[in-house]
Amino acid sequence: MPRITADFRISGPVDFLDVNVERDNLLFIDPSAIRVASRTGDRYGLAADAALTQFFDGILVNLRSAAPADHVSGEQSLQHFRELSATRLGMSSKGTQGHGAAEKLGTQIWNELLGNPLCQLAVATLKYVEDIPLFVDRIDKDVTSDITARIVLETLEQFTSDMMAKHPEFHTRRPTTTMETTYWNSARATWESKTLTLPVADGKPLLLVPKWFANYKIQMTYGQYYGVAVLDYVKWENLVKVVRRKEIFSRPRFTKKELKTTSAFAPSRTTSANQTARILEKDGTDVLGTYRAERQSSFLALTDDQLEFHLSRKPGPRS
Repeated sequence: MPRITADFRISGPVDFLDVNVERDNLLFIDPSAIRVASRTGDRYGLAADAALTQFFDGILVNLRSAAPADHVSGEQSLQHFRELSATRLGMSSKGTQGHGAAEKLGTQIWNELLGNPLCQLAVATLKYVEDIPLFVDRIDKDVTSDITARIVLETLEQFTSDMMAKHPEFHTRRPTTTMETTYWNSARATWESKTLTLPVADGKPLLLVPKWFANYKIQMTYGQYYGVAVLDYVKWENLVKVVRRKEIFSRPRFTKKELKTTSAFAPSRTTSANQTARILEKDGTDVLGTYRAERQSSFLALTDDQLEFHLSRKPGPRS
């Protein structure tokens, strides 16, 4: 299956993901990758970072409001995450295709965030798009990528336009096309309709993505947050003194395996939320903030060799 560069006969290094144009590619737009790109001063990273932050800031305002109209507005703002198939990223069988699926997803996210104590604290701890998979059921790397792509679509459009100017082959090889879509207008803080002018590949619109926005996973995941960040902290809260070779030292009273069998610490996103809130209120430790900072500081943009490996993989049942 042809890659973008082969399909358009573009030579030399490129800044965009050189995806297979005829199928989905097992890479995802990771909001943590965007945050890291922003910190390097990358202009696309800065723009996308600002859009992500502004969008979720607005959701938090609605979540914390007592006005029913704000709740309606907040829920509706979360109902626009239809898959952007023009990127050729992710796994469409698991994505957010269709208007009905996007509405259902938005309502689920809204309801679960509304009941999450971390959104209601005096200073919200759950405050970024990348936090959503940690606390909302069934939000995986594919759905997170869909959500992120929609919010930063304005940046992806600008990047695509810039790449079309840099590589004339995108419009000389074959005519461009237009695509009607919905995007988040950061300046107006609202969802609006827009017509994009895009290259055509395999008879369909093609939206280009900066290489440094991509990851083969997402940096922040529920399983890792619950199993490492939360339980590591919890197990060291309850210690016992033991004597070994005449030396006294402390060790956790319970193992993680034992903690998981108790109702208070049973594996669930609700447990993660409740324990994160409890720990913060008890001693001011921001487990979520620490985890987020560690995960993002450890992220390195994928090398060309890594990208090549993941682009060569075909989506399948176990992907």
